[in-house]
Amino acid sequence: RRSLIILFTEFTDATSADLMIRAAGRLVRKHRLLFVVLRDEEVEREERRRPESAADVTRANVAAAMLRDRQLVIARLQRLGADVLEVPADAMGAAVVETYLDIKRQGSL
Repeated sequence: RRSLIILFTEFTDATSADLMIRAAGRLVRKHRLLFVVLRDEEVEREERRRPESAADVTRANVAAAMLRDRQLVIARLQRLGADVLEVPADAMGAAVVETYLDIKRQGSL
């Protein structure tokens, strides 16, 4: 019988997430994994913000690199077979419950 393991996590780059990814690879063989990743709305805003100075350009580039790394980690987790729910903090509770109910309806537990 498979269990659903829900992991609430936050990672800033692929290097810091590497250990988590390796552990997920072992767990996903026997269990259904759901990673709940809080969206960093401040970084997203910084990346979208219109630059007005050289410092703004630097911040936007760093933010874009962080978001790219984040998407790479999410893609790696999904390729392993894990589910990933990326959600703003204020919507987390309802989104996790809805995802859990969807998984139960699929009958994969």
